[in-house]
Amino acid sequence: MKFIGGSYSDIGNYREVNQDAICMRTYSYKDNDMALGAIFDGVGGLYKSEQASQAAANGFEVLFIHLCELIDQGLEEFDILLSHIEDAMDDWNYEVHELNQAQGERSGTTASVLFCLNDKYGIRHVGDSRVYMYSENLLTKLTVDDSVEKEVDGIKRKFLVNCIGKGEDLDFSSSDGVIKPGTLFFYGSDGFYHCTIEEDVRGFVKSFVSGEKPDEICKNAVKEVLSRGESDNVSVGMIYCT
Repeated sequence: MKFIGGSYSDIGNYREVNQDAICMRTYSYKDNDMALGAIFDGVGGLYKSEQASQAAANGFEVLFIHLCELIDQGLEEFDILLSHIEDAMDDWNYEVHELNQAQGERSGTTASVLFCLNDKYGIRHVGDSRVYMYSENLLTKLTVDDSVEKEVDGIKRKFLVNCIGKGEDLDFSSSDGVIKPGTLFFYGSDGFYHCTIEEDVRGFVKSFVSGEKPDEICKNAVKEVLSRGESDNVSVGMIYCT
């Protein structure tokens, strides 16, 4: 399986700070092909959550290099490589939690990490960012939002109940599966999926098949979402499997 990927993030039309951090990397060595993507969305309403999302994104880059080194050394076991991702997420949580303790403030970020190795994928997730899979004309949401709905002043609103930095221990959800050729994964902040429809996704696939540059596909997708009136930061990453 070969992977083609891209990503794009935009501060949007109304926010002063971009609290999103979007990541996407691919790597090939001998018979192994890997893709690693992640979305980190700093929790709005908390103290400088852009610092939390950026800290996790920095950790992502360290993780990617580490996984490449392990594959270079001949480690090909999917589950073992996934365990290194889980350990890294624990490290990110510890770093943000310690930062909170030092500053005497509350900060946090979502984290949705997508790992693809040859014909398998694994997702480790916390928060309300999302990962979707489009395969054989079927769109599937692969993550569950860590949020609850409450009524405030007669209006129903969703509140995040879990994120990186919330506590000393990290509780994340998992989703693993098999990749079929022609599958498209995309992952994004809530600012992206609020205004994205299934017809858009079919357009993403056509753009990859036609050879359009992945980063341009993501950029155009974000610009379209913003044109529909989305007020938040908007970020998306995509991985197309051939």
